[in-house]
Amino acid sequence: MSDPKDPKDRLVLKDYLRVWAELLRLCWRNDPGHTAAALGVRIAGVGIFAGISLALRATVNASQSHLVTAAAVGAVGAAVAYCADWAVFGSAHNLRVVAAEKGGMTELDSTIVRSITGIETLDHLEQPEFLDRVTLLRGASWEVMDSAWASIESVLHVLRLGVVLALLGSISPWLLLLLAFAAAPLWFDSRGQRLTRAAHTATAAQVRLQRGLLELCTTAGPGKEVRVTGAAPMLLELQAEAWESATRTRFRAELRAALWKAAGWLLYSLGYAAALVFVVSRVGSGHAAVGDVVLGITVAGNLRAAVFQAVQRSSEAA
Repeated sequence: MSDPKDPKDRLVLKDYLRVWAELLRLCWRNDPGHTAAALGVRIAGVGIFAGISLALRATVNASQSHLVTAAAVGAVGAAVAYCADWAVFGSAHNLRVVAAEKGGMTELDSTIVRSITGIETLDHLEQPEFLDRVTLLRGASWEVMDSAWASIESVLHVLRLGVVLALLGSISPWLLLLLAFAAAPLWFDSRGQRLTRAAHTATAAQVRLQRGLLELCTTAGPGKEVRVTGAAPMLLELQAEAWESATRTRFRAELRAALWKAAGWLLYSLGYAAALVFVVSRVGSGHAAVGDVVLGITVAGNLRAAVFQAVQRSSEAA
């Protein structure tokens, strides 16, 4: 494991932050309205989730105490919060897509091309490492732009995760142990993501070879020479071998990553089941109200979703 104090690691993190800031600046410059709205609704979503859980607990407890008015108010509040949560989730996605597309498609593509062609020397065009990264960037402007939004949404998902833990702690501090089980998918999935990224980088040269041979056989100019020399069968065979080799390597990496992810979610499922049993036992012993069971089910279930979203967006930001 690398030392977090190592200057090289700090430089890599600093470069990531600088790139994300520049990408978000492009979004703001091209479409400030959608950019601000996307950020605003995401932040509002953190508070709305807490309102849903607390309203449900209040409704159940009021119903058990035969407080009809309080139960009705809580039910209406929970329904409004649910609708607001779904509206925020859908609108945030649409707003982010619009902002990212305007920023990415109008300026990012040309910026990438200028950065590549603006290097004065030609030595970099003979370096396999440079060409591998260019291959990965080809047609990936959307993924590059979305990585900046993924970094912001990862932070907001972590905040939402903090709200979840605070609500669980209000039932019993022992439920905070569920965080250890919730962290399992994060660690296991990050390990799988490293495997897939390494496989894509390792096979970039093969993919580049496959594309070059395919263009050689299908482009009009070189195609004439291929037909005259009769080299088409050999070139097609080499192209197929390069593609099959790359896809096999990537498939094996994806399969191993899927197994790591499944193991992580299995651990979380066991912890989730144990937490629910614990909450129900507290209600049976009189140490908790029925509303705490509803709160525990809702919050613990959303903990899984919060962890999943944090894992997904953090991996897309990397």
